[in-house]
Amino acid sequence: VFRDLFLAPFCSDSARAHTGPFIFQFQPLRSPGATEVESFLGRLDAFFSGLPLDFRYGVELRNPELLTSRYFGILNDHGASHCFNHWGRMPPLVEQMRAAAAGGGIQADWYLARLLTPLGFDYAQSVERFSPYEQLQQVQPQMRRDVLRLARRALDRGAEAWILVNNRIEGNAPQTIDALGRAIVAGL
Repeated sequence: VFRDLFLAPFCSDSARAHTGPFIFQFQPLRSPGATEVESFLGRLDAFFSGLPLDFRYGVELRNPELLTSRYFGILNDHGASHCFNHWGRMPPLVEQMRAAAAGGGIQADWYLARLLTPLGFDYAQSVERFSPYEQLQQVQPQMRRDVLRLARRALDRGAEAWILVNNRIEGNAPQTIDALGRAIVAGL
């Protein structure tokens, strides 16, 4: 369905030139045991096997239990990347980077991160805390250091880095983007 109904319009050269990564976000699995983890990874592998290789695909998980060597192997087999996500119940970005390194690294020539909510905050708490998103309200120093580390890895490899920033991470996405951009340039 994804390939035939959704992806088809992006297959023209003009659309493809302006298309970033497709992100497959998976909602949390409830109490995933070894059987559920293996089932999910098997289906993910089969799904990617049916997709064309000329697009970028990222996977955003909401269960740290899925950050296994097999998961990163599947991504690497299909040229996909893990979407490092700063979200309430996921481990910090640096821990996700360590899991990726232990699982064989990210072999795609690009990196992807989504900065969504502070760790320990759910969506509703973040909306209540940060809206109306007019100014930075709670800088996330560790998150910023981790993003800089990810950007440095991309630059060192000559790879692209896609960093997507939500208002609910610090209170104002444009100001977070500006601060991250300045820090990346200063580190060059």
